[in-house]
Amino acid sequence: MGFGGGAAHGLAGNSALAVLLDELGLRPHVKEVWGTSAGAIVGAAWAGGLPGRDILDRMRVRARRPLDFAYRELFLRLLRRRGLPEGLIRGRHIREALERGLPVRRIEECPIPFRAIACTDDGRCRKVVFREGPLLQAILASTAVPGVFFPVPDWNGAGYGYMDGGIVEKTPLLSIQEEHVRSGRATHLFVLCTHFDSEGRTQPPKGFLNRLLAGIHCAEDDAWTHQLERARGTPGCRFVPLNPRMERGGMFEMEVVPFNYLWARRAFKEQLSNAGLPPRLYGR
Repeated sequence: MGFGGGAAHGLAGNSALAVLLDELGLRPHVKEVWGTSAGAIVGAAWAGGLPGRDILDRMRVRARRPLDFAYRELFLRLLRRRGLPEGLIRGRHIREALERGLPVRRIEECPIPFRAIACTDDGRCRKVVFREGPLLQAILASTAVPGVFFPVPDWNGAGYGYMDGGIVEKTPLLSIQEEHVRSGRATHLFVLCTHFDSEGRTQPPKGFLNRLLAGIHCAEDDAWTHQLERARGTPGCRFVPLNPRMERGGMFEMEVVPFNYLWARRAFKEQLSNAGLPPRLYGR
């Protein structure tokens, strides 16, 4: 199972899919959960044992202003002519919401094996897959959008930090296939994954953050096209990408999440039906 990135849209859509997976009784049949960015938040909660219906409520940022901008640091650096800071948002409220909501503390404690994708902040953007260690830190690393959030320092003392995994793999698919092949498993692989693009949106992005994120996500979507082509060439693997093509809301507009949750739920139900999933996935 691969939960893709997509900021507020990814949070809404992945939560909707988690609920559907529970309703279909598919949790016992999921062998691994992978997550990138917003997908890492939902994927970690679901793999950690949290029911899909509780994820949005448990992970909700309760502060009136959830984006704690680093105004003071930005002002001081500009005043002293030291350039812009490493990020614009500290993410303290988001971190607090995750600390309250996560059902387990370490990746190894998840009832379903969980993997989070990030990339290194060392100028090379090397893909990193977290398979063990502190769950909160892995999620924060996977969600650290470059230029928006501050990079997450390596918690083991390495001389670099981590940025959003969407830079290298917005929708976990190739990494799942690679790990399956590398492990030498004889069984066939079936991957259900989510992708949140901007094709359905009818309004241009407004505001600095939404414009910056829109540019990043367009580049990620272009990479996704090539990743799909590579994925299709992997023998013994079937995958179903789900894309609700949400039309409303910016990347950080949390007030639109309930609407987009319902939108994604309807879209996913139709797409899952059209995909003709194998009957064994339903436990029949």
